[in-house]
Amino acid sequence: AMCAVFGGPIVSNSANPGGRPPARTAMALRRYFGDRVDYILGDTVGGWRRPSTIRRWPGGEVVRDGG
Repeated sequence: AMCAVFGGPIVSNSANPGGRPPARTAMALRRYFGDRVDYILGDTVGGWRRPSTIRRWPGGEVVRDGG
C-alpha cells in the first residue's frame, strides 16, 4: 500500500552511519540522525540479530551479505 501511495518501490538498508551498529530503536535512530529524519514508523525492529542480505536486481548478485 505504501508503494502504491508513493508511486514506486521503497528501498532501504540499515539505519546507521557507515561503520556504526544499526539503530535498533527510534531513540537510537534519533541519536544518529537528529532532525534530519522526517518520520519514524514504529519503534523497534524485529528480533533479527544480523542485517538482511541485500541483492542486486535483476541478477541476484550479493551487495551485502547479512550472514
